[in-house]
Amino acid sequence: MSYIIAQDLTHAVDTAIQTSLRHLPDFGKVECQVTWHGGATAGTHWSLSDEEGGKYLRSRINMPTLPATASVTRYEADTMTGFAIHEMGHNICTDLNVWKQACRKGKEYAQILNAFEDPRMELDLVSRGRFAGARKYLELLTEYCVSYSKQNGWHPANPRSLSFSINTLAYVEMCGYEVPSADGLLDEAGPLAPHIRMWADKLKLCKTTADAWALTQEFVDYYPQQQEEPDGQPDVGEGQEGDQNDDRSDTDNQPMSSDVTETPDADSAEADAEADADADADADAEGDAQGATDTDEADDAEQQTPDAQSPVKGFSPDAGDGSVIDDINPLDQMDAERDVRPMADNITDRNPDAAGLQVVDTARNSQLSLEGGSIRSGKTRAKQIRADLPRSVGAAKQRITRLLTNPDRRGELRNRDKGRLDRGRLHRLSSNSNNVFNKTWKRSGYRTAVGIMVDNSSSMRGSDNHDAVKLAFVLGDAMSAANIKFSVSSFPMVQVSAARNTDFKTEYTQGHDTNGIGWNLAEMGMDPIYQTGCRIRPDANDSTTLKPFNVPWSKSDYNVTTLWGNTGGGTPMTEGLMTMASQMRDLDEDKKVIFILTDGGAGGPDLEQMVKLANQWGIKVVGLEVAHYGSRKEFADCLNANIWGRTVHEILMDLDKLADELA
Repeated sequence: MSYIIAQDLTHAVDTAIQTSLRHLPDFGKVECQVTWHGGATAGTHWSLSDEEGGKYLRSRINMPTLPATASVTRYEADTMTGFAIHEMGHNICTDLNVWKQACRKGKEYAQILNAFEDPRMELDLVSRGRFAGARKYLELLTEYCVSYSKQNGWHPANPRSLSFSINTLAYVEMCGYEVPSADGLLDEAGPLAPHIRMWADKLKLCKTTADAWALTQEFVDYYPQQQEEPDGQPDVGEGQEGDQNDDRSDTDNQPMSSDVTETPDADSAEADAEADADADADADAEGDAQGATDTDEADDAEQQTPDAQSPVKGFSPDAGDGSVIDDINPLDQMDAERDVRPMADNITDRNPDAAGLQVVDTARNSQLSLEGGSIRSGKTRAKQIRADLPRSVGAAKQRITRLLTNPDRRGELRNRDKGRLDRGRLHRLSSNSNNVFNKTWKRSGYRTAVGIMVDNSSSMRGSDNHDAVKLAFVLGDAMSAANIKFSVSSFPMVQVSAARNTDFKTEYTQGHDTNGIGWNLAEMGMDPIYQTGCRIRPDANDSTTLKPFNVPWSKSDYNVTTLWGNTGGGTPMTEGLMTMASQMRDLDEDKKVIFILTDGGAGGPDLEQMVKLANQWGIKVVGLEVAHYGSRKEFADCLNANIWGRTVHEILMDLDKLADELA
């Protein structure tokens, strides 16, 4: 059985979604984000707005959280992919206005509409041909969901399962899916079989969401004796995330799915939003689902236990007297949602050693590029830094390049018994020796890529910061001399003096908001997220690229000088490592190494799992821990190798510790 890493699954799903939506004919612009770190919830939020050039579709699909290094089977990966495609299908094929109308009517109506809309929508999606292999993935998803529901109490003869049974039969007959778990559905349905057949045939005639909504209302009206009025507008529970419109249109963030269920419970908050005169009926799917849970715990309990599928009035699958028909309550139907959370839970439970780091998106990355006088100041500082390096740096550079590279080598073996004749040794033939041949040999080298990540958090203040920058220059000079592809990055807190023709200030002046210098963002080539006083404060998970892989060291080394005496903020070690590893994973080089230049203050389960993930991508992670107070074992134990020293010289004299790991 083949396995893949959960993080690679997220990359593949996101790539497939983005590729399929690149040229969607029904929309002028499409933006979709697939997230895998939102807890146990699963669902989609989307919005439509009219802009110049056509409709603007914005979507967020949230998948269940998985440990990043967890092993996922091919079947599980395909099923998860099917779920993402299903959610995206709602964004493309489900009429948002009709969906809002059903939500205003009540969550019971929305739940039934979802049961009818799902197979209609998937048939529409597959017919558009937007997703390669969509039918295969959606078929696997359907079989998984039906099988899981069957194990947890679904039975075609249960009147409370009527809408689910119609949904399942529609998948088989409308979409043409092979669903072994649904074999014999009508035979097992007993007195409910004619009802399932009638509604499934009606569903086949539905071409739009409006048709499915009309069928939903017909379904409810068909069994009037069992109807119960919804309890008014459902309340929003504590988990409600609320309006996420910001500056979007009135149709932003309409949920189709959430938590265990994609639609019904999730959208109960639509009614609350509609009740407000100026509200825009938008609600976050995850919050809605939690709100529904808070307001109706009994209903949730029914969905979570096998007993929930027990029918009202003493249902028995073996009953054949026809009385079961009297028990049909159209507003009391089991959920027909696509649900992959149990699969995610199983993957997590199966990988206890992968706990710690959840699947996350790659942190955003900004690129620093100095201009004008800032470059001149940077070059001056770079010259000063190199002049202050210890005398051992020359030998250390050679040692580093030998550890990282193995160039093509060739030579000649003499005195062989075969090969090319060596005329200078023909005299040996007189003594019956045949060793008069030479043989040439050649060994191919390998190419290496290196990432250098410099910790410039507040704990690095003082000499540790200076030593880390010096080490960055030692490594950068060594990589450049050996023609090794490499990149240099730092944590977000990068600041640049606005005074073009002055040297950079020390950390004790530059690092404070009250110094009155100010920072010129245009010179940095960065768009500020927000600015307070004199500091640039990007998100905590951002990182800053100081030297990209494709830019020569001579045209970027001055960017690294911005770290000199420039510390502040936290230590997003895991996020920074994820960003660097994500850039390196697809490089063609044979060997890949990331050096972390730090005081070692960020060890823990998350970092350990991130290192394991990097290793699975073929990347070694090495720490160069420069800290006067001593080494931190919890940090060193997370890495493939680690060298600790109080100064640059101590670290450079201890490079032999890396020989075995980098061989």
